[in-house]
Amino acid sequence: MTTDRNNSGTLAKNDRKTLDRHPDIRGQCVIDGRAYWIAGWQRKNEYGTFYSLAFTPKEPPTTATTVTQATHEGKTTYTAEPPAGLPDLRKALDDEIPF
Repeated sequence: MTTDRNNSGTLAKNDRKTLDRHPDIRGQCVIDGRAYWIAGWQRKNEYGTFYSLAFTPKEPPTTATTVTQATHEGKTTYTAEPPAGLPDLRKALDDEIPF
């Protein structure tokens, strides 16, 4: 789906549904130039049948934190870097004040 179809999308029956929690319908759309996956579950209440929808961005947000994994002596450590444009608080809080 391209961005020339802004604020539109498609939905179809989910032919890969194997569990009850899987969506009944799936699709994709573009909203304000950003591509999303759509998942829908058929629901019923006292007013009738309807679909509950969830939208998930196809690409992660640009402000996401980068996580680096390292293994040393059989132990795995994770280091998170701050999103671009934000200060690294670990460096900002590292000062000469003893506690």
